[in-house]
Amino acid sequence: MTGRRDDPFYALIMELNEERYRIYQCDGYRIWLNVSESRQMVKRAVGRYEPEKFAAIAAALKPGACFLDIGGNKGDFALFSAARIGPDGTVICFEPHPDNAGWIRKSVELNQFGNLKVEELALADRDGEAVLNIGGKSGQHSFEARRHDRGSVSVRTMSLDHYLEREGIGQVDAIKVDVEGAEDLVIAGAARMLARDHPLLFLDVHDIGTERLAALAKTLQGFSYRANELESGSAADRLEAGKDYVLRAG
Repeated sequence: MTGRRDDPFYALIMELNEERYRIYQCDGYRIWLNVSESRQMVKRAVGRYEPEKFAAIAAALKPGACFLDIGGNKGDFALFSAARIGPDGTVICFEPHPDNAGWIRKSVELNQFGNLKVEELALADRDGEAVLNIGGKSGQHSFEARRHDRGSVSVRTMSLDHYLEREGIGQVDAIKVDVEGAEDLVIAGAARMLARDHPLLFLDVHDIGTERLAALAKTLQGFSYRANELESGSAADRLEAGKDYVLRAG
């Protein structure tokens, strides 16, 4: 009979009591995670984090595709995508927080993914600098100030259109946006690319207020995007805070 200490679930429970990063094997890649941080990190480690989104991205990406992960946190979606598109594809992961970006780079090095680039940069509607408020968890950093914030850090900002032009990047096939309330800023800074490429768009919508949400929806409709709730697959007439969407043009 296997002893408790040989049981992987028991080992994971023990790791929850240690505030340290370890390497975890996921679907096609390895990743550095500190599972003591949150339930979301535990779910990442055991392959149960946002399964609908992972499945949708896997179905959408073909070898040689270009995928942008905007708001990378620990890089799981970027790493997952890099493992699928092959050496001729391109993944760019944008993560403004220095610690998060550092751990993503360690995971990229661990996997030796030559097709994945990490940019320590906040995408927005303009180039410059902004104050990033530090949330209680590593995925909660935001331009919006909140009561549970733990200080702030100055970060570089750039529009996605400027970045793509600067780097000479052509067709973009799919984008994931999870930026804790800066969704409308990211979209505003990507207008030329969206009009040109109409990439598949995976959008996490946060509470940015009724007026900003309505304006964001109108902007996306102007690019001929139609939204479906990611979890249920049902068509969405409007965007709601706290939900994830997949948007297709046409």
